Amino acid sequence: MKQERGVVFGTRSVLAVLCLNKTQTRRLGGFRHLNSPAEGGPDRPRLVLMKGALATFGDSIPDDPCPIEITCPYGAPGDLMWVREPWRGPRALDGLKPTQLHDQHGLPLQYEADSARRNWDVRCYGVDAGRRRSSLHLPRCGARLVLRITDVRAERLHSITLQDVKAEGIQMPVAEWDEVGQTRLPTCEGSPYDPGKPLQRWTVRDHWVSYFAREWDKLHHKRAPWKINPWVWRICFRVHSLVTS
Repeated sequence: MKQERGVVFGTRSVLAVLCLNKTQTRRLGGFRHLNSPAEGGPDRPRLVLMKGALATFGDSIPDDPCPIEITCPYGAPGDLMWVREPWRGPRALDGLKPTQLHDQHGLPLQYEADSARRNWDVRCYGVDAGRRRSSLHLPRCGARLVLRITDVRAERLHSITLQDVKAEGIQMPVAEWDEVGQTRLPTCEGSPYDPGKPLQRWTVRDHWVSYFAREWDKLHHKRAPWKINPWVWRICFRVHSLVTS
């Protein structure tokens, strides 16, 4: 039976999904032990089997007496993920909790990513949006985006390819992208990415990945920074449904 789970996206990720530029996401759920310093070596643990949403780690199969099995907490291929995104309610209702905002017409809200509104009657609420509310506080009834998982795989973060970076919705600044491959292109400022070679020898992938690494560390620098090459779930998806009004 197919399942449905909530998944948190920031405003830029939501915009990328809406523009069909984002069809992948990398998540850390379930890998806290494997990404700890004691298990953080480059060769151990090893992914020895991937079946559906179940990843098996160990030294060898079937000889490993104590394999580690981890199930992707976000779902398996075919499952659905409804998107939790930042939002606002009417300013007149700023004092109410999300569960108190429902009326007979549904939850009045404005999505932070593109200012689109749902169930917003200006005669009742006026035109002013209220305070920003966390993605975590978006009820299921307020979700407009539902994604269908098409593929799941456990992998090391550094294995990301050029095509993967683009599928993550990463956008390089136009001025710098025009210079890719030329020796005068500076590295992405603040990026932890280090391919171990002079800038003059960087490939197109190196430049794109440097931007992805910087964005990754903005979100995960405390829990699982780029430099430790953490295990992640690479989740591929497509838009299953979108409520537009």
